[in-house]
Amino acid sequence: MSRRQGSIYAQTLQSGKKVWKVEVEIGRKPDGTRIRRRRTAHSLQEARLEKRKLLDLAETGFQAAQANQRLDVFAYWWIREVKAGTVKAATAADYEHRYRRHISPILGRKKIEAITSRDVYGLRASIRSSGHSTPTVNGALQVLKAILNAAVSEGAIVVSPARNVSKLKKPPSEPTQVREPLNAAEARRLFDACEDDAVGISVALGLALGLRKGEVLGLKWSDVDMARRTLSIVRTLREVTVYDEGGRGHTSLIQDVPKTRSSVRSLTVPDALWGKLNLRNIDFTFGKGDCSDKWVTGDQDGKPLHPATLAKGYAQLLRTAEIRDIRFHDLRHTAATLGVAGGARLEAVSQSLGHSRVDTTKSIYARNVKELSTEFASVMGEALTA
Repeated sequence: MSRRQGSIYAQTLQSGKKVWKVEVEIGRKPDGTRIRRRRTAHSLQEARLEKRKLLDLAETGFQAAQANQRLDVFAYWWIREVKAGTVKAATAADYEHRYRRHISPILGRKKIEAITSRDVYGLRASIRSSGHSTPTVNGALQVLKAILNAAVSEGAIVVSPARNVSKLKKPPSEPTQVREPLNAAEARRLFDACEDDAVGISVALGLALGLRKGEVLGLKWSDVDMARRTLSIVRTLREVTVYDEGGRGHTSLIQDVPKTRSSVRSLTVPDALWGKLNLRNIDFTFGKGDCSDKWVTGDQDGKPLHPATLAKGYAQLLRTAEIRDIRFHDLRHTAATLGVAGGARLEAVSQSLGHSRVDTTKSIYARNVKELSTEFASVMGEALTA
């Protein structure tokens, strides 16, 4: 239900008589302006009764208005006015992008109380038949469920029609964007090809430390401790689609906090990476003033490296090093796999990657490391023949 409370305050008239003013918000106009109703009472008890009447009237009217809305109207209100206040800016932008792209064209014009579970199943099937992947379908379904659950909370509908609609299971035959991590020889060849320019440093950071792309782009020189040879992950920088009031979308770089609390971390820089990072620092700061607030992978004017520029440069670097085509995020998989295969404890790898639980690291990477299976076989062979 809506959390309206209303207010009561005393006021003295010119005649000297004391009255009580009651004020309750009953909704908002399309431009966001609050709509209020006011009453005057001659006693505090009477004011409380008037307030209760206004609250009941406001709640009933609000629910009726919400139920009579098209899904588009309710969804945009909820995403921008409610959800945006509880999540990161990039997450709210992602919610609206998914809604506009996958949900609004199919269900946006339907009255919210007229939507049925059959409509939700139809939406799921329609997105799938358009050639989208299972994660895309399930992502859109998650957004729709959140919107309909909010409609229940606001009293617009009694039960969410999506409550029993399950996510799709990914079929084994569905292609995946994830590529096989680089082996040690490939990783060394790519790392050696990295110069101390913006793209080279970005790739080296992703490969040597397993940083996410947003963490690499969000790194500033103030996060790098040159004396201790450490760097801190305290922010991310990512590209999102932001929509104006007219529904026109444009891409924007948003600075945000890391993905999870455990993603905020301090990392020791390996010697090989430190050499490249130190050279870039010298080139970046030589003969200049304080550069602590500049981006490590950005330019001298303080502009960050754009994701599209990184993607183009990364593709060229792969060709230069004669490395097969893999995503930038697969460098993270490579770092984790090589770390586990090289004998690093799972706890160390998990902490470096910023995982919240060791089980996450184990489930994603340990099963792909052949050395662990070989190690187990060797130990068991010795135990059984001793």
